[in-house]
Amino acid sequence: MKKIITIVGTSFIENYEKENGLLCSISHLDSPSKLYHDPSDSQYVSNLTSWANNKSTELISAEVSSLYRIQQEFNEDLEVYLIATDTISAKICSEAIRIIFFSLDKINIRQVKIIQDLRIFKLENFNRGKDNLIKHIVKLMNEFVNGISPDKRDKFISKNVKINITGGYKGLIPLMTILSQLYECEVVYKFEKSDDLIRIPRIPINFDPVLTESLYFDIWYKLETHDHSFKHFEKLKEYGFIDNKDKITALGDLFYEMVQKKQAIGKNVFGYFVEYKVLEYLYTNGCDGFEHSYKEFNCELDFVNRLTNDKLEVWEIKSAIDFLIASNVQEKKAQIEKQIMCFPSIIKHKLVVYSIEPELLLFIRDSVKNVMNELKSKYSTIEFSADFLELTGMSIGKQTKNSNPYQALFKSSLKEENFIKIH
Repeated sequence: MKKIITIVGTSFIENYEKENGLLCSISHLDSPSKLYHDPSDSQYVSNLTSWANNKSTELISAEVSSLYRIQQEFNEDLEVYLIATDTISAKICSEAIRIIFFSLDKINIRQVKIIQDLRIFKLENFNRGKDNLIKHIVKLMNEFVNGISPDKRDKFISKNVKINITGGYKGLIPLMTILSQLYECEVVYKFEKSDDLIRIPRIPINFDPVLTESLYFDIWYKLETHDHSFKHFEKLKEYGFIDNKDKITALGDLFYEMVQKKQAIGKNVFGYFVEYKVLEYLYTNGCDGFEHSYKEFNCELDFVNRLTNDKLEVWEIKSAIDFLIASNVQEKKAQIEKQIMCFPSIIKHKLVVYSIEPELLLFIRDSVKNVMNELKSKYSTIEFSADFLELTGMSIGKQTKNSNPYQALFKSSLKEENFIKIH
């Protein structure tokens, strides 16, 4: 069963009025939804549904015609989640759509949600409404994957959730498109005067890891210590992650959640760049016995040096962001323990945690030390150590407008002072 998030507009009323004149006064229709009154507004809903009974689906509304077309396209039952602006007109249209599909087996209106303050007449109201819309989408997505194992959630959403932007206020289309890209689900759109359904898949883009680390840490610090002044204020504001009052927006919350779920727990391209620079450092400093990305026994070591035939030295490279998240800390510890089980000849193990933000060391030091102490206590024959690798010159605060932080990484060489011992 496909889950279809559908934005509701006022085309139902507009199509009705083309044949029957005004449904009611424009000023009333544009009023906030909380002013919706029974029985008068319920009568408007009844007028719309009665009129629609004698019309083909294409002539009723953008939402109705698109939902029929989506059901035909996927040939599956639809579970529909209507999202409407905070106006009486949108509430009337939503109720009329719900009634039309009430007795239909293949298209089930599961929810009608009016987004508080989502009105276009005042920018302040719209910004609050935009935040409420993002929060609602996040809530829906979390509900969709409730009970599904974490490693299968992204795939479930990508396969089963669609965002229908055929109806609704067109100013919401960019925001809904961004959300669909973040959640890796399809956007669908039906042209008004044809039967064609446009499907816009998720394109293969990802967060810039340099920006991600700096902005994620700034938000994390603010959440942990509320008196923190944002270090990257201009960038956070530019991306809509904070508002004019320095409050984290719903989009900022979503970014933070996405980083926790995806970026910090998976090895990205930037992680491989860092490993390359560490390998360069080892070879430059005469440690050319190290082998990169060694795999055996269904286990991988970032760097391994055979001290003798039966004695191994291992270096493991991890993002410092991992050690801000408690569940990830335990996961990294478990990975190291798996390495020890697979390679009992390890006698030296160094954990290198890297970051472009030097301040991060203050916040991860205790987590790293705790992991080291637990491992030392359990595996007394192994020499454990940990370093903080500061990637100097890459923080967005040190970049000019046209500079490339990746060039800064590749043009510079790591030195011994970049490795700060954690003890």
